[in-house]
Amino acid sequence: MENNIKYGNVNKCPQCGAPVEPMAVKCSMCGYEFRNVEALRSSQILAEKLEAVNAAYRDKKDNMFENRAYYIQSEQATIIRNFPVPTTKEDLLDFCLNMRARWNTVTYAEGGLRAPFKSKYDECISKCKLLFPNDPMFQGVFEQYEKDKKKIKLGPMQYMLIGIIVMIFLLFLLVKCV
Repeated sequence: MENNIKYGNVNKCPQCGAPVEPMAVKCSMCGYEFRNVEALRSSQILAEKLEAVNAAYRDKKDNMFENRAYYIQSEQATIIRNFPVPTTKEDLLDFCLNMRARWNTVTYAEGGLRAPFKSKYDECISKCKLLFPNDPMFQGVFEQYEKDKKKIKLGPMQYMLIGIIVMIFLLFLLVKCV
């Protein structure tokens, strides 16, 4: 008697029928790229999780939550850091672009989220380079990442330090002229 017990799901390539490894982005036999329209949801799922944290704290008027923004950003930062980077081509590209946009547009009030978004953006780029190193679809992303690395991104403390240095310099010039 044969043992026909199946453990787990066995996925097959829709083009050639070869078994597909979990998390594969293309078939190892024929090179067919797996695309799934429903997979383009990682950015949306992350946004929903971040909004759920906002909603959870929105109506709390407890004394414990006087520093509500700190607690919200702390929880959201943890969610961002722990959120899995997608593996499908389109979802990874969408997610990568979303992380870059979020990192670049973090407001002063959301300053605690800048580092987690940047870290996730870096993680996305690493995955893109690993999975799609020569894909023309990702070349613009890689080029933008290199430009982003060259830019100096100043935070509020750096601006304040520059301001103090400029003021000291101006005072020095004023005293010297008098």
